[in-house]
Amino acid sequence: NVRQGINIFSGSYTIINNNTIQANLVHSILLSVPDNNTISNNLLDNNDNGVDVLSIMSGSDYNNITRNVIVNGSTGIQINWSRSSTIKSVWNNISGNNITGNSIAGIIISNISFSAGNGTNYIQSNNQITFNPIGIYINYSNFTNISSNIINFNTGDAIRIESSNNTFVIGNTLAENTRYGIFLSKSNTSLLDANTIRGNIQYGILLNQSYEN
Repeated sequence: NVRQGINIFSGSYTIINNNTIQANLVHSILLSVPDNNTISNNLLDNNDNGVDVLSIMSGSDYNNITRNVIVNGSTGIQINWSRSSTIKSVWNNISGNNITGNSIAGIIISNISFSAGNGTNYIQSNNQITFNPIGIYINYSNFTNISSNIINFNTGDAIRIESSNNTFVIGNTLAENTRYGIFLSKSNTSLLDANTIRGNIQYGILLNQSYEN
């Protein structure tokens, strides 16, 4: 297809399960302003982006992206941008996915900022993220929980966090990545706890202009 394989605009309580979606020029699955949708057990192969959760004029909340195989695209899963700084996308859950061989990153959460108490996005429970330039990239997005994932053999950083506060990185395995296990830049009051970090070519953990971590 020349655009998306599946496009859900302002839809809720949709289940996308057990599909093979291949060779789309834009996205495998695009969720625009969605809430409470489930994307599970799909094969997403050779698309531009795998799953893109996009906030436009309102938040995209309570979406469950689980047990998918996402390979050979640009970005595996992305939760991204809104036109209004007051809009947030929270309580999204990314778990149990196999994300490998993408050309930009395995998972990106970008430009989703909000204050304490409003919610958290979760990347948790055995996502296997391998052979991407960056495993997980968090940018201008507060309150992300990254826990119990396997992030190995990426050609850059396993986890890269920039300008994002209150990120919790707990109990992950980060091994044999070409650059850093965890890179924090201009990101404060984050918790890095009980991670296994080994065999990364440069630093295990690098903090740059990051305080109270």
